[in-house]
Amino acid sequence: MKIIHTADWHIGKQLHNIDLHEDFDHFVKYFLEFIIKEKVDLVLVSGDIFDTSVPSNQARKQYFNLLTSLVKLQIKVILTAGNHDSISNIEAPKEILEYLDIYVVGDMDSVKPITFGEVTIIPIPFLYDKDVRKIVAEQSELNRVESVKQGIVNLFQSQSATVRQAYPQHLLIAMGHLFMQGVKESESERDIQVGKLAAIESERFDNLFDYVALGHIHRPQRISDTVRYSGSPIPLSFSERDDKKGFVVLECLNGKLESNFVEIPKMRDFKKVSGTFVEVKEKIEAFVKPENQLPILLDVEIIEEKEDSIVRIEVNDWLTRYKSAQCVIANFKLKFVNTENAIKSLLQIDQNIAEMNPRNVFIKKITEETSDTEDLALMGESFDELLEIALNEK
Repeated sequence: MKIIHTADWHIGKQLHNIDLHEDFDHFVKYFLEFIIKEKVDLVLVSGDIFDTSVPSNQARKQYFNLLTSLVKLQIKVILTAGNHDSISNIEAPKEILEYLDIYVVGDMDSVKPITFGEVTIIPIPFLYDKDVRKIVAEQSELNRVESVKQGIVNLFQSQSATVRQAYPQHLLIAMGHLFMQGVKESESERDIQVGKLAAIESERFDNLFDYVALGHIHRPQRISDTVRYSGSPIPLSFSERDDKKGFVVLECLNGKLESNFVEIPKMRDFKKVSGTFVEVKEKIEAFVKPENQLPILLDVEIIEEKEDSIVRIEVNDWLTRYKSAQCVIANFKLKFVNTENAIKSLLQIDQNIAEMNPRNVFIKKITEETSDTEDLALMGESFDELLEIALNEK
C-alpha cells in the first residue's frame, strides 16, 4: 500500500499580488502523474487547503478539479482543515464527497477513525482554543501556555488509546495541523495558539502513532522518527526560494511505515535582488528564465546612500515601463540609507517597522504602558484571537 502525505496547498495564494495559480497547476500535473505511475492508494492532506477562508471561484475550481481527477483514479482522499481554512466552507460538500471516497474534517466534532486496509487514520484538524483548554483567572502565563500544549497532547493521546484498542493490529496514522518545537520556519506561516509559545515537544508524541502527518510548516522536515511535515508543494514566500518542495510517500512494508520525500521539479525561480539602482538593473537584465518555466519572480530592493528626488523619479519611471518575458517584479522597496538612519534615531528603535510582525509591534507598545506580566499575557492572547478573526475575514 502507498500513501501520500501532503499539506499546505494554499490554493488561491497571491504573493505580493502575483497569483500563483499556475504554480499550483504545475504541482497538480506532477502529482497526478506520480500517483498513476506509483499506483498510490490513499492521499492525506493535513490542512490549509485554501489560502483564505473565503476562496475565489478560481481557487474553488482548482480544488474540485483536483478532487475530480483523484476520484477518476479511484484514490481515497482524507482532508483536514488548517488555520487558514473555513470549517463551514471545507465541510459544506461533506456528504456528497464521502460517496466518492473523499473525507473532509473541519473540526473535532467530525473526527472519526478511517480504516483502509491495514492502516487506520485519525484525521485531526487545526485545533482552536475551545478544543484544547479552559483558562482560570488565577493561572500564570506559563500555566496557560502549558495548558494549551497539554490540551493538544491529551487530545492526541486519547485518540491514540481509543483507536489502538479498537484496531490493535493496525498501523496508526494521525493527521495534525500544529506547531512543533525545533522546526525551521519560513515567512509565510501564520502564528497559531499563543503565538509560538505553545510549540509541542516531539517526545510528547512518542509511541502514540506509527506516523504523524503534519501540516502548517511550509518547509519539509522530519521532526522525529515518526513525526514529519510534508511542507507546501509550491513556494509561498521569497524565504522559501531555495527550499525543496514536494510531498511524503508512505509505504507499508513488513508491518511498518517507511517514509520518503519526493521532490517536485521546480517550475519557477524566486529571486531576491538588492543594490543600487544601476546594480539592480544590471542583475535583472542578466537573468535568463529556464526553458518551459514560468517567469522568474523578483523581490527587488534598491538601496541608495542619499535621499534624491531625481532617483525616485527615475526608479518610478523604470518600474512603470518595465516589461519582460523573463522576470516579473513581485515586490519592490526603495531605501535611502541616510533617511532610514534618521528615522531610526528619531524613533529610538533598532528594527525597521516594516520588518516587524503585527504582534511584535503590539507587544512593544503595551510594554510601554504596563509591566504586569499577567496583563501582558492576557492582552497578547486577546490580540492573537482578534488578529486571527481579522485575517480570516479578509
